[in-house]
Amino acid sequence: MIYEFDRFHIRYMEREGVYPVREDTLLLMDAVLPFLEGGKGRFLDMGCGTSLLSLIGSKLGWEVTSIDREPGALSLLRSNLALNSLDSRPFLSDLFDGLPWSNRDYDLIAFNPPYLSDLGGGREEVPLAGGVRGFEIAARFLVGASDRISSSGRILMINALEWGVSWDREIVNALYEVEDIARRDPPGEDLSVRCYFRSDR
Repeated sequence: MIYEFDRFHIRYMEREGVYPVREDTLLLMDAVLPFLEGGKGRFLDMGCGTSLLSLIGSKLGWEVTSIDREPGALSLLRSNLALNSLDSRPFLSDLFDGLPWSNRDYDLIAFNPPYLSDLGGGREEVPLAGGVRGFEIAARFLVGASDRISSSGRILMINALEWGVSWDREIVNALYEVEDIARRDPPGEDLSVRCYFRSDR
């Protein structure tokens, strides 16, 4: 089945085994769009999944890099790019591990990480499990992103309320300044999008 995103005349397919467009995807997209529409530059779509953000970025003239750790997601990305005659640089990578060091100085990075805690073990929705406390994957991402973002760049990322104050105290405060952008409460989840940028401290 082919879906359409009318605002940008973009068509896209979803595929079993690849994280689909859901409420958290749309929350991140709504927060990222003003940045994509406000200029052009180098955009990194981390964990691109169904690739909607990569498609929009390319449509708006950004130089897009798309990363996912699942080969099926990159296969779907290529199909969706071809469907719209758009372009992106795909990389099979677990976060930044497989991205060449020359790929840096991004002006905008977006990430919808796995964000639920797995304290009880065996979350039914494994793609949403971000570690024992929920933010282990997001923490690895932010540490890696600090060496890849440009001096004036911005990182937009989904955050979960369940991460608590330890998230800022242990991970964020030493690396970034933060601005809250948007919030939505899907059933059973309390999510926000925060904008991270370089700290002068």
